[in-house]
Amino acid sequence: MINPTRRSRTAFSLVEVTMALGITAFCLLSLLSLLSVGMKSNRESREIVDASATASLLLEVRRSAPLLTTGALANWAIPAIPSGVTAVTNATPLLIDTEGKVVTKDPAFALTYRLQRVAANSPLCKVFLRLSTPARATQASSQTHYEVVTSIRVP
Repeated sequence: MINPTRRSRTAFSLVEVTMALGITAFCLLSLLSLLSVGMKSNRESREIVDASATASLLLEVRRSAPLLTTGALANWAIPAIPSGVTAVTNATPLLIDTEGKVVTKDPAFALTYRLQRVAANSPLCKVFLRLSTPARATQASSQTHYEVVTSIRVP
């Protein structure tokens, strides 16, 4: 015989539903915190890739035209090294765009460079580039920076 006071269990209790919602909320909050870390990492990676491409562009243009400072290269970020000069350095960072040109509006990077001849009459020049972002931040407070040290041949 079936006991009329005993019911069959067909639903979840309030305690079970509350526990399930608590566990779900904990998991979702953990995922949301990982999302912000992932987005920050993605932004930093994109800035480093952009800085790398800009540094490569700056170096390739200066390698292809080591003495040219007029025309298309008049507003170029890395200057030519005149003969007889052993080193060229910028004292304050230049604000440049992603195409390597000096700009005043919406800069992508702050560029610091040093060009130094290996020897007095050497055609080889050592180049140090440092691109920092955000462009208007001081070097100490810049969030991301990219540095390159290489050599280029100059006449």
